[in-house]
Amino acid sequence: SVAEMCPASKASLSDRELALAFEILRLLVGKVEVNIRRHIADYLADRNDVPRDLIRSLAKEEIGVAYPILAHNTVLAADDLIEIIEECSLRHRQAIAIRPHISQAVTDRLVALDEIEVLTTLLCNETADIGEASMRHLVERSLEIESFREPLAHRKEMTGEMARRMYIWAGDSLRDFIVESFDVN
Repeated sequence: SVAEMCPASKASLSDRELALAFEILRLLVGKVEVNIRRHIADYLADRNDVPRDLIRSLAKEEIGVAYPILAHNTVLAADDLIEIIEECSLRHRQAIAIRPHISQAVTDRLVALDEIEVLTTLLCNETADIGEASMRHLVERSLEIESFREPLAHRKEMTGEMARRMYIWAGDSLRDFIVESFDVN
C-alpha cells in the first residue's frame, strides 16, 4: 500500500507525507520478500523524486528487483553506476548498458571489464556516450568478435581511421557500408 501511495499523483500527498512514505519504504525494503521489493522497484523506476539512498539500495538488489531501477531511474549518478558495475553481477552491468544517455565514465568502466554480453548491449545503445579510447578498444576486439562489427560501424563515435582499421577484417557488405560512409580507400 505504501509503495502504491508514493507513485500516486503528488497532488494527493504533501511533501511531508511523501517524505514519510519514502521513509517507511526505506525501512521496509530490507524486510519484505523479493516479490514485494520488485513491485516497489517497478513503481519507483520512473520517478526522479525518490531519495537517492532508497534508489541505490534497490539498484544493488538481485537483478529481478534492480533491473527497472538500473535501466530507467535518473536519480542514479555516474558514480553510483560505476560502484554498481564494480560490486554487482554481469546482469546488473547489462541493465546499466541499456540505460539511455550513459556517460563516458560509465561506458569506459563497462568497456574496461571486457564482457562480451555487456559490450554487445552497450554497442546497440545508440544514446550511450562511448569515448575514443573505448571505441578503439572495441574496434580491435571486433577482429575476434564478429558481432561487434555491424553496431560499431553505425556508431556516431566511429572515425574514418577506426573504420579503415576495421575494413581489413570486415565482411563484404560491411566493407561496402564503410566505403560509402567513411573516406576509406
